[in-house]
Amino acid sequence: MKKMLTRNLGLKILAVVCAAFLWLAVVNIDDPVRSKTFANIDVEVTNEAVVTSKGRTYRILDNTDTVSVTVKAKQSVLQKIKADDIRVEANMGELTHVSMIPLEVIIDNYEGNYDKEGTYTTPLNLQVEIEENSSKKFPITPVETGTVRDGYVLGSMSVNPEQVTIRGPESVVNSIAKVQAEVNVNGLAADATVKSELIYYDGNDKVVNATLLTNNLGEEGVTVDVTINRIKEVSLKFDTSKITMATGYYLGDVTYSPEEIKITGTKDALSSIKEISIPSEALILDQLTEKTEKMVDITPYLPDDVKLVDENAGTVLVTVNLEEGGVKTIDWSVGSISVRNAPEGLKLSYGDTEEIILRIRGTQAMLDKLNLTSEDVYLDLAEFKTPGKHSVKVEVKPGIGYSLVEDVVVEIELTEE
Repeated sequence: MKKMLTRNLGLKILAVVCAAFLWLAVVNIDDPVRSKTFANIDVEVTNEAVVTSKGRTYRILDNTDTVSVTVKAKQSVLQKIKADDIRVEANMGELTHVSMIPLEVIIDNYEGNYDKEGTYTTPLNLQVEIEENSSKKFPITPVETGTVRDGYVLGSMSVNPEQVTIRGPESVVNSIAKVQAEVNVNGLAADATVKSELIYYDGNDKVVNATLLTNNLGEEGVTVDVTINRIKEVSLKFDTSKITMATGYYLGDVTYSPEEIKITGTKDALSSIKEISIPSEALILDQLTEKTEKMVDITPYLPDDVKLVDENAGTVLVTVNLEEGGVKTIDWSVGSISVRNAPEGLKLSYGDTEEIILRIRGTQAMLDKLNLTSEDVYLDLAEFKTPGKHSVKVEVKPGIGYSLVEDVVVEIELTEE
């Protein structure tokens, strides 16, 4: 038996060695060592107190807080590893060269099953900038987003609190130019208090990354009181009493564009407004001889607590049309002249006068409609208190747009009764 075991011993040893090499080759072929890259792995910063305990802070540069990780392991292991299994840590205690922190790859549940030396990150280091902390106060400006419900308009907005203290890296804090509280007013139809988020902007109106910033608002944050006003459409009414025409011309139609305007205000402020009256001082035109247009700013004449929906719609175009007139002659009986302020104890007579002649100027259309009454033609005897003969001017008031060609004087006699 011994001779059989030792016979061809060299060949047998060679066969064992070949079998071992063959087994290793088969194993390596079946489960080779490979590398696989996992992208967008977030870096976790640890031991931050090394910096923050000294009253300083840090800022990550060049987006190096997101890296790619290349893992080297057997294929059977790589197939099981997922991106969620991979952690990348940057230990602030290992800060080197003032701004570089080496990155360490940790693969949970696979410790010892991957090649640590062959596993690495791209980039290899977290780049940071160490700065002194700084704080600064900023006023908060409310800014609306969205639109209120139809028939309403955004009124006032007041923010609470009115300012905020921001703390963080000095360079980031100094880059802030303004702080806004965005308020979503979409669909609002009543006053409301709206929770808001602060947004920081630099001098170029770009949003400042607030990741490393803190403020003094705590959990309460910031709120904005929003006032929603109603919209009302009202007509305009111009006083045209200070428009004068040259002789022979009469005031025609006065039109304005727009004829109605949209105003806004509280419910109480709008309830009593039916029209906007524009006084005569806004429309002074002298001795017109032709159609005339004038731009009038109506905003000074709006009631208190009321404003235009469109602040640019306050200018109204007023068009004044003229008409050339004619003259109508009327024989008027003195008995149809009414008397005002007649003196007591005195009797009035006109002597031999039976009629007076009234010559009234106006447009033809107006003259066709002229209808004088005794109230329109009268004597005012307030200044005549003694008996005797007097020359008295006849007062003729035919109405707006008419005029007398010449004054009419009548002789009267007052006698004691």
